[in-house]
Amino acid sequence: SLGLEVSDTLAKIEEKTKQIDDTKVEIEKLQAEIKVLIERINKRNEMLKDRARNFQETGGMVSYMDVLMGAKSFGDFVDRAAAVATIVEADQDILKEHQADKEMLEQKQTTVKTELASVEKMRGDLEAMKEKLKTQNTKQNTLLSSLKEDEHEVHEQKLSLEEENQILAAQESAIQKAIQMEAQRQEEAKKAAAAAEAAAAAAAANNNNGGGSGGGSTTTP
Repeated sequence: SLGLEVSDTLAKIEEKTKQIDDTKVEIEKLQAEIKVLIERINKRNEMLKDRARNFQETGGMVSYMDVLMGAKSFGDFVDRAAAVATIVEADQDILKEHQADKEMLEQKQTTVKTELASVEKMRGDLEAMKEKLKTQNTKQNTLLSSLKEDEHEVHEQKLSLEEENQILAAQESAIQKAIQMEAQRQEEAKKAAAAAEAAAAAAAANNNNGGGSGGGSTTTP
């Protein structure tokens, strides 16, 4: 139904908004890590520049050879060789760390770029969902308005039907009353006719009795 579609769209909007917020947090974290890496790389660049400058000024490996050749004993030579090896190894470690940081920086910058593109896409999806929700809400409001109109019409029709029923009931009651009155009138008319007929019969009987009595009594002159 339309209500379920609206609920589904709202849930998707909420989920997409959370994804955008989570991605923004991840981007901020990556940007902070990138800042640290850049600072570390810049500091190491300065240090390597200084080392390279010193290396050129002192003759590089020649300087290391001078250190070794300046040993006063075999034990001193071993100590100096170990120190030179430690310095060389430290330089190599620094270079390895520097290269690793550069690669990590490039990787994180690429990730940030990808995440930003993802956020833009999700924002587009979110706007599309909001437009869909807007359309669904419009349809829902239109449907509710239509239902209210139908309900009003049904209510009006119900009132009209009730009025018609009341009129029919009143008419039926009037008809029944008229029938009863007519029956009563006819009954009264019958009674009146019967009474009149009885009265006429009685009068006729009286007249007949009076005439008979007068004819039978004769006087002798």
